[in-house]
Amino acid sequence: MKNKLYFVLLALSTLLIFSCHWLKKQPKTPEEVAVAFSQALGSLDFDSAFHYCDSSTARLLEMMSSLVSGMPQNTREENRKKAKLLQTATCSINGDIATCQVCCDEKGVNIPEPVTLRLQEDGKWLVFIDKGNAPGDDAAAEEE
Repeated sequence: MKNKLYFVLLALSTLLIFSCHWLKKQPKTPEEVAVAFSQALGSLDFDSAFHYCDSSTARLLEMMSSLVSGMPQNTREENRKKAKLLQTATCSINGDIATCQVCCDEKGVNIPEPVTLRLQEDGKWLVFIDKGNAPGDDAAAEEE
């Protein structure tokens, strides 16, 4: 009887712990997504950043993650502290594209590069990084 009670308590505890993750407010607006993505990327938390970007941007982030994997721990901690300062974003929306300016660094200045998001068919806003005319870019190949 005690074993069953322990098992039930363990199952309920596990369910409670994991349900807290699902109850966490997911960013929905372009501003919320831009801030969440910028904080994750600034903290070098690529696993979290993947949740806020499209598949082509995720591929770029995978390459970035391998480049920074050897970064010293003190530099990583410094980045995490700076990323926590990123709290707000101001976005201009033009159709299904939002361009967001995320604020602020340790001096109260906007980060220099805006974050661009695209509205998906399911209604989610996802970050996309335009590679421009990078080698292998489909858009650049079509222009030739």
